[in-house]
Amino acid sequence: MGLVIDRLTAEERDLVSSFTTRAPQLTPQSRAVVAASIAKRLRPRVDGASAFAIDLEFVNAVATAIRSGISMPSTIDRNAHAERGVVDGQDVIGRRYVLSRLDDLVGGGALDRPSAERVRAVIESELVSIESARSAPSSAQSVPEPGLKQAPSAVGPSGPTALDLVAGATRTFATEETPSLLLNIGAFLVVVAAFIFVSVSGDQISDLVKLVLMIVGTTGFLAAGIVCHRYPRVLPAGRTFLVIGALITPLDPVAYYVLVARVSPLDAPTIWTLGSLVSAALYAGLRLGGYGIGYSYLFYAAVLSAVLGLEALVKLPVSWAAVPIAAMALAFERLHLSRTQLVDTVVGPLSRMTMVVAALAGAALAIPIAASAPFERAALPVEIVLLTGYYVLRASRGAAWEQRLATAGPGLAVVATVYSAGADLAVVALASVVVGSAYVAHELASSIDHGLGRLAPWMEPRLTTLGLAFLVAGLLPLGAFGRMPAVGAAAFLIAGFVAAALSLVWDERSGPFAAVRGEYVLIPAAAAIAVGYRFALGASGLLPLGQNGVVDLARAYAPLSFTAWLGVVPLLRSPMHARIAAALAGLLSAFVSVGSFPDARVHTVVNALYAVAGAGVGVRIASRRTVWIAAAAAMLCAYGAYRWSGLPPVFAPVFALVPAVSAFATGYLPQARSTRMTFLQIATAASVMAAGIGLALDTDRAPWDADVWRTAMLAIAFAGISGGVAARQIRSPEIGLAAGLAVPVLIDMAVLTAHPTLPEELSAAFAVYGFVAAWVIRRSTHKGLVSLTQPVEYVASALAIFPTALRVADFATLLASLGIAFALVGAAARWRSAAIERVALLAFLWLSFTRIFVDPRIDDIRIGAGALLLAACVASVRVPRLIRLPEVAPAELVAAALIVLPTAVVTVLDPGADHFDLPIPLLLCIELGALYAVAVVYQRIALLRAVTAVSCVAAIEFLALASYGEWYAALLGSAMINAALAIARRWPQGRTLREHAVLGALGVGVLFLPSLGDSITHPTFTATAEVVAAGLGVLVAAGLLGERWISAAALAVLTIESTVIVRLPERLQIPGVAAGIILFALAIAFPRFRRGGLPAAFSTAFEALGVWLYLLPTFLLTFTPAAAVQHAILMAQLVVLTLAGLGFRRRWQIIPAIGMIGIEALRGIFEVVNRIPSFATFAIAGALLLAIGFLLLLKREAFERRRQTLTSWWVAWLAASS
Repeated sequence: MGLVIDRLTAEERDLVSSFTTRAPQLTPQSRAVVAASIAKRLRPRVDGASAFAIDLEFVNAVATAIRSGISMPSTIDRNAHAERGVVDGQDVIGRRYVLSRLDDLVGGGALDRPSAERVRAVIESELVSIESARSAPSSAQSVPEPGLKQAPSAVGPSGPTALDLVAGATRTFATEETPSLLLNIGAFLVVVAAFIFVSVSGDQISDLVKLVLMIVGTTGFLAAGIVCHRYPRVLPAGRTFLVIGALITPLDPVAYYVLVARVSPLDAPTIWTLGSLVSAALYAGLRLGGYGIGYSYLFYAAVLSAVLGLEALVKLPVSWAAVPIAAMALAFERLHLSRTQLVDTVVGPLSRMTMVVAALAGAALAIPIAASAPFERAALPVEIVLLTGYYVLRASRGAAWEQRLATAGPGLAVVATVYSAGADLAVVALASVVVGSAYVAHELASSIDHGLGRLAPWMEPRLTTLGLAFLVAGLLPLGAFGRMPAVGAAAFLIAGFVAAALSLVWDERSGPFAAVRGEYVLIPAAAAIAVGYRFALGASGLLPLGQNGVVDLARAYAPLSFTAWLGVVPLLRSPMHARIAAALAGLLSAFVSVGSFPDARVHTVVNALYAVAGAGVGVRIASRRTVWIAAAAAMLCAYGAYRWSGLPPVFAPVFALVPAVSAFATGYLPQARSTRMTFLQIATAASVMAAGIGLALDTDRAPWDADVWRTAMLAIAFAGISGGVAARQIRSPEIGLAAGLAVPVLIDMAVLTAHPTLPEELSAAFAVYGFVAAWVIRRSTHKGLVSLTQPVEYVASALAIFPTALRVADFATLLASLGIAFALVGAAARWRSAAIERVALLAFLWLSFTRIFVDPRIDDIRIGAGALLLAACVASVRVPRLIRLPEVAPAELVAAALIVLPTAVVTVLDPGADHFDLPIPLLLCIELGALYAVAVVYQRIALLRAVTAVSCVAAIEFLALASYGEWYAALLGSAMINAALAIARRWPQGRTLREHAVLGALGVGVLFLPSLGDSITHPTFTATAEVVAAGLGVLVAAGLLGERWISAAALAVLTIESTVIVRLPERLQIPGVAAGIILFALAIAFPRFRRGGLPAAFSTAFEALGVWLYLLPTFLLTFTPAAAVQHAILMAQLVVLTLAGLGFRRRWQIIPAIGMIGIEALRGIFEVVNRIPSFATFAIAGALLLAIGFLLLLKREAFERRRQTLTSWWVAWLAASS
């Protein structure tokens, strides 16, 4: 059954939508009452309403039709709908409103007159159609006879026009939103008026009468709201009145205290409490009456206020203030769980407010915690119990954090009870440990988990985490345990044994910390037992807590360390637990061992026992860590035996070799097969330590002169042997190379006994070892070892060359260094080793700048070496079969440094010196030119970049020279420009390269830098003319060749020089005007440059710079004493420029000319105006404006035609000039 809702107003539609939105918040009774009121209003305006007998179903059906936006005709009363299917009267109102606004829209410029007349005609025709439809009889709307064809209807616009939108918005504001707006504003004003009346009335009205008026006003608002709520038409007014009455109800008790009692509510809380209860009753009644969900929140606030009033009434202590609030939260949560409909209506929406109140009550726990009186502390467990009950009620449907609080509540209550009884902090901490142990007990007893799964399934996943938290928190107050060591011992021992037991079942569980393996829980357990043992020693008097010397602790913990080794035995069934336990026992044993160091005999015996026991356990459980700990104990035992023997230091390595030999032998026992590699590694490490111990003990003389040096060599030799055996055992090239390191070490130790004087004698053995190692590594199939190739080659190459290169002082060492470097370059080319080449290049680079400006012959050697290296680079590119460097580009840069750097430095330090019978600056230019030639011919881009950077530095050096520096700069700049041109011709796509652009632009800069600087600092006619002429020459030549970057650089030079011209126009006007004319000529002849490849933007740049140079000097001179002559010259220039621009169709010539003419005209007008009275100026200006205005009004069409003609001509002229 369909409903026709076309005749519903927007207000009625909003009423239905608001009801369907708020209906779930109402009680069923209130929902039915409000639905009946709305249906009573809507049924006469909705077709098909008779099909719905129940009002609530009818209103829901109307809401569905509104949301779907579909209005279907009813099959019950189709003819009645046809009779009433006229257009709503609001359409007529909207159209008439638009008609009344048309003249204003035309006056405001929003519409022109013809458009407004067209709109008026359309709207008036629509109004006529609407009126005829209203006045036509119902028979005119009858269904056409079968067989008759209807004329096709005109298709209207698909959407509303802008005028329709304006009218609709205005209509909405005028008819739909105004009542609510007026009601709200009116109510606000009434309330404000009431408060003002009460404030200013003074003694004219008694305070009691004021209070009565307040109460009457509150009652009136409430009564008016309830009455208005029964009628849908004034429903917004009812809402407003009820809200205002409900909000000012709590103000009546406040008015009583202010006007009548004149006391604080804390001193007389009776009225406060009664007023809160009355307000709560009112809000509950309004909520039950279906007046909105907001009254539930007001009811909760009123109840909370009543609770606070009762606390003030009974004078409850501050520590107990949060207890009633927590009880209130518990009560509301219990009511929320009840199935009573009325209670659920009021309490149902208050869950979040109860959460906030409970949180505040939880925060108030800090008050009884800080209290000192027993009665005040007693509030702590009571409040915790109440809050625990609240969170237990919420746990099954609450968030995770509420479930955590509910789980932690019982434990916190126990701890709080102990704390409130006045117990010491140590006892409270022990209670926390006991509670934590009880919490984690479910991990050890599955029956507890089954019971929790039935009663509180949300608690079980959180017990372990909270139990561990209780355990950790209970172990924190170490200071309190210091006062009561027996309690501390109990707390730590309980925690340790519980953690140890928990570790055995840890891996069988799931939940928090499941990723942590059970054997790792033994670590904190052992730490807790060790601390508890210390407190037990203090409590028993065996070792007071204040006596914590290392030796005393080591002796006291010796029994515990042996007990720890015994504890490893029961854990052997779990290898991982046994390994952790053995590691912990070894750690404790190491502490005892180190602590007993002062007594050599005890130290030796203890460590011997530890070593034997640790080795046995390590072999038994196949634990590498335990074996290593036993090895450490064995080394301590050997060192203790040496100290016990009292022999000289020469025997120290021998004693230290005993554990190494023992480990080597033990590794080949059948029982130690699984740990054989570990024992071999221990033998190697112990041998190295033996050598170190021996060398460290004898410090009287140089170590290589001592006898211990030879016994240390014996230890190093055994280290190499054991390392080699270990490498063979596991077929490890890495360990083999490490063991082979003993060979160069032994060689150097032997060489040191002969007191060498040259560093090469010590580095040669390691260099050879490095190259041999690199050769072996290159042929290895082990990926990890192959990755070490480059580091080994770096080290070997550095050891080969830098001992010699770093001490270059004469020809011999320089030649030797260069020879070694070239040998390394050859080796790098032979082995394709980039690492060796880089080290050689680094040495070349060092040799390029060391001892510069000392002897010209050394510089000659450097230049020759650079040329030879550069030849090798060229051969690598051209004849790779002869030599092929792995990295050519860095070698080129280093070769360039060898060639150029000495000359460049001498140029700075002694520019007047000669070399090769040539001035040093000239030689630098020749070297740079040669490098440019090599870079361009062989297309070496890295070398080109480096030489370009050096050229910039050289240009700065030439700038610092005297006037003859300009010639060197010109020579270098010409070389750079020629190199850029050669790149464009010889290189593929050379003109598109960034290096070509940079080189050309920098070449122009180097070419002009000295002369341009001289022109700026000492401007003269001749210097300026020379710079301008040279710049124009470079510009023309580069433009003909299509070199955009060289042309742009030349333009930049001319632009910089133009600032000089503008700064001194009286002296430099002629060069500026001449340059401007030449630039105009170049712009006119630009098609020739365009054929060469120069972009079109340069034409505009020529004209812009030409205008600047052509007009600006003269324009500036018009402000000088010779202004009359300069004005005439300027006007002549403007006429010539305008004619030339029109003749050659150059817009960027004519536009500045016209602009300058306008500026000159304005200057003339202002000069004339300044010579007549002010009133005349205003009169003339006003008359001109009036005349222009009247002219535009009278001749608008003619002016528009002239404007369009001028615009068309201008656009066509610009198009032709482009």
